[in-house]
Amino acid sequence: MAARWNAIFPMLLAIAVGYLANDIRRMMRYDLQVRFNDNSCRLLETLTPCEDVTAFGDGESAFAGGGDLWTAFKNGSIYGTVDGAVWLVNAKQGTMRAVPIKASAPDGQVPKLILHGIFYSQASRRLYAVNHDEAAGESVEVFDVVGEGDAMELQHLLSVRSPLFGSMALNDVVEGEGNELYVTEWQPFPFPAGGKNGTATAPLRTRLERAAVAPIQLVKLPLTRVFRCTYSATSSAAPPRCTVASESRFVGANGIAISDDRRSVFVNDVPARSITVRVRINPRVNPHPTLTLPLTPTRCSSGSRRGR
Repeated sequence: MAARWNAIFPMLLAIAVGYLANDIRRMMRYDLQVRFNDNSCRLLETLTPCEDVTAFGDGESAFAGGGDLWTAFKNGSIYGTVDGAVWLVNAKQGTMRAVPIKASAPDGQVPKLILHGIFYSQASRRLYAVNHDEAAGESVEVFDVVGEGDAMELQHLLSVRSPLFGSMALNDVVEGEGNELYVTEWQPFPFPAGGKNGTATAPLRTRLERAAVAPIQLVKLPLTRVFRCTYSATSSAAPPRCTVASESRFVGANGIAISDDRRSVFVNDVPARSITVRVRINPRVNPHPTLTLPLTPTRCSSGSRRGR
């Protein structure tokens, strides 16, 4: 009986993984491609892929977060990854340029950028970016946007890190009220050192956790979270503080948006094909309706993602 089970189990596992891969492909609509049918569109290419964009608020420009993301997921971000950048894309002019970044102190160093989700707030003129830098640790990077036009640059304000943040597990971010942010967790367990290719030499617990990710998504088991962080913009002596923002859990919390009045938080759960609305009440976010969708968006946006 044991020998028969040993022969059947790998077959069942292969079938389950194949079903999951096909389900993800169908949900994410990887079979679809954008085709330009006229001459009104231009393709602008960057040195590294851009996972996310956020509107600047002038009606024609957006910031794009560039980073060697997929290489980092595969091999880790320490070796072999190209340094990323924040790009300012002008759709009207068809131009793109890397925005200069200044360190937070004269002798400081700008972090290596492997950017994922980003968010620009026109209200505070701050840019927030999820960053997967293994050497320094998983973080949300916070920048002040200073200057205008060609003189615009980013002043690195601080890096928000927390023991709650797993390696390469964060996804998207929005600004809350004041010096506050919300960030989603799309992976139930952190990546091993060296990315997916580091799994073979990782500790047993890490190998078991990473092996469990596919079955967890297959059965749509909600384990991922949304975090709320507060920070000081003036004192480096006061470290950022992060907590779990809600008792709710998600299969894979992905995109996040917030209303203009900062009262409602919208969380996109890709495997569950849903967008969940949470009402923010001093300071936790409480349950509200969950909208089930026929297709699967990876990002969601509201008025404030347009820069308000």
